Amino acid sequence: MVPLKLAVAVFLALLVVNSVVAEDPYRFFTWNVTYGTIWPLGVPQQGILINGQFPGPDIYSVTNDNLIVNVFNSLDEPFLLSWNGIQNRRNSFEDGVYGTTCPIPPGKNMTYILQVKDQIGSFYYFPSLAFHKAAGGFGGIRILSRPRIPVPFPDPADDYTILIGDWYKKNHTALKAILDGGRKLPLPDGILINGRGPNGVTFTVEQGKTYRLRISNVGLQNTLNFRVEGHKMTLVEVEGTHTLQTTYSSLDVHVGQSYSVLITANQEAKDHYIVVSSRFTSPVLTTTGVLHYSGSNTPVSGPPPGGPTIQIDWSLNQARSIRTNLSASGPRPNPQGSYHYGMINTTRTIRLASSAGQVNGKQRYAVNSVSFVPLDTPLKLLDYFKVGGFKVGSISDSPSGGGIYQDTSVLGTDYRKFIEIIFENNEDIVQSWHLDGYSFWVVGMDGGQWTQASRNVYNLRDAVSRCTTQVYPKSWTAIYLALDNVGMWNLRTEFWARQSSQLLMLCSFTELFQKLQRFRACSKATLLEIEIVSYEKESGEPLCMNQYPSNQTAFPKIPKSQPFAALLFTLSGQFNPLHSDPMVGNIAGFSRPVLHGLCTLGFAIRVIIGRICRGDLTLIKNLSGRFLLHVYPGETLITEMWPEGLR
Repeated sequence: MVPLKLAVAVFLALLVVNSVVAEDPYRFFTWNVTYGTIWPLGVPQQGILINGQFPGPDIYSVTNDNLIVNVFNSLDEPFLLSWNGIQNRRNSFEDGVYGTTCPIPPGKNMTYILQVKDQIGSFYYFPSLAFHKAAGGFGGIRILSRPRIPVPFPDPADDYTILIGDWYKKNHTALKAILDGGRKLPLPDGILINGRGPNGVTFTVEQGKTYRLRISNVGLQNTLNFRVEGHKMTLVEVEGTHTLQTTYSSLDVHVGQSYSVLITANQEAKDHYIVVSSRFTSPVLTTTGVLHYSGSNTPVSGPPPGGPTIQIDWSLNQARSIRTNLSASGPRPNPQGSYHYGMINTTRTIRLASSAGQVNGKQRYAVNSVSFVPLDTPLKLLDYFKVGGFKVGSISDSPSGGGIYQDTSVLGTDYRKFIEIIFENNEDIVQSWHLDGYSFWVVGMDGGQWTQASRNVYNLRDAVSRCTTQVYPKSWTAIYLALDNVGMWNLRTEFWARQSSQLLMLCSFTELFQKLQRFRACSKATLLEIEIVSYEKESGEPLCMNQYPSNQTAFPKIPKSQPFAALLFTLSGQFNPLHSDPMVGNIAGFSRPVLHGLCTLGFAIRVIIGRICRGDLTLIKNLSGRFLLHVYPGETLITEMWPEGLR
């Protein structure tokens, strides 16, 4: 057999994704998304599984970790995952929603490259397309503080993810057909806790110990009330913000929201109900789980404890009581209260009013009279190449008062501005609004119509900073937002049947598309291909053409250079002081000595030989390289590669 010869052109650079620094670790996940039969409410239905699990696996991380999530779509339709609350600094392509990310085609895969930069807290991921959220595919995300950053409460004995949400017995395809037909969805059939129906999930505790519960409402439309029989809950964190440690008997969790509470196992050693019930619905939906005291043989008995049902004022007052702990550290050592948002003048006020109505005989939903219409091509791609297809400013800064019409609504904003957004709800239902890429300060909420005088009741000192807020019926909610994250970001209702109630907010400031080639061909009219042709230097003979793959291979192990690597390489006879003398490095414009190019090249060659050539050096015909950036000792390098056949 003639041995395979590879012509390899190595284009090596330090891959900088969201200002990744050398000491930030990498966590790798490989997920296979499939259909499977599930029975959450006692009847078989088609669910979406991740690695065979429903719900999907939790993501555990620490502030600034890099998360490499390779998602294989084994469904028969396009698929995307979005990361509710993960800010993806300057990297909205990874956001995983319509308009910024190309869907993963059936049978293909996509590797998300995320960094939980300067974040802590409790969040979740979910599928964002085709009403997949009604079939599963969601899971929890927790971001722990770095070891040296103080946390304002002792370490709990254990840390539980609790995903609650309303649920239908119908398959997601049947629900989508109802919506596509222009009709409203009926009341859900029940409520799930971690994908299980009544008493289907148990959390074990030990007498006298304290536990952290991370509660996220991953449902489709309903506010849910969470409570634990006989136990008080101390709120400690809301979507990345440490809160004043207020004690509650029950907690309203609106759609898309996440809370962390502490409970202490200080009651009678027996099983106690965990109760989740719907708010503002008739009839009231209820489900239960079990808080099991270790060693107890006494099961739950009697009816579960009741909770609030339709009381708006009760929920509003609770929401106002949730405030930031100003003295506690967040993801950084400095106190959360060191940023005085209330002393910054806003430069713009945007009022967004929701509405519902008929368009061409079908039920539609709108923001400022605009019912969102998706385009075939991602808007972020259209914006980058300035080829049109949509208009920035296609939605006004205030309600028009006119009838509903359809358009692709994009709101233009300016980088580093500080703005005020008012969500106005003139309907009879509770709404929930989420903004990707940001956290905002919920400075006020009240009944009636918002006016400029409403600012007199704003909380300008310790309002909670979060990414999802509720708007009560016939009411308004005001937020302050610092536009510090360049990109195109999704602002949407979390009432999932109302996906036409959304818009894209474009925060412009010469955004760097560091990995533009990650836009795959995903539209009917646009095909973007980035390719590099490599030539032999002397003869000009073309060696190979590299194109970013439509079906990426899994990322290889990412090697990290050692801080002493430059000095070590000097022992090979390369005595250039640029690689060993800090003074020479400074004269050359570097902050410290840089790694020798051959040493840098060695990292890529080692990975290529190990992964492509299975360790066989004879398979390499030629290696050449070009360096785009310098590398400092101690930094991490990523080599991306994929086979494209014989050359």
